[in-house]
Amino acid sequence: MKKQWIALTASLGLTAVAGANTLTGSVAVLQAHPGTNGGYVRLIGDPTFDGTSCTSIWAKGELDNDKFMVYIWPLLVTAKNQGKTVTINVVGCSGGYPLIDYVQINAT
Repeated sequence: MKKQWIALTASLGLTAVAGANTLTGSVAVLQAHPGTNGGYVRLIGDPTFDGTSCTSIWAKGELDNDKFMVYIWPLLVTAKNQGKTVTINVVGCSGGYPLIDYVQINAT
């Protein structure tokens, strides 16, 4: 993985709407659950994501979404492995979980 790629901000191309939420922190847990088609992330301290129509300490990306799996999931794994903080923006809701719109790995 190239160093420049770590600084990449990945976006699913979703439009931000009123009530979308952005949180920054370190990744506590990553979970892939094919039964719900979800790749889930929870930040240390369990801050609550408000995805406009749902609220949870977990944010979700769809495992069958190529953009999520190619751009966002690897950023989350990299951040977890390197102990970096991330900024996660959620918008909308899927299965009771706020949907990840974009993820950014921060320098510290």
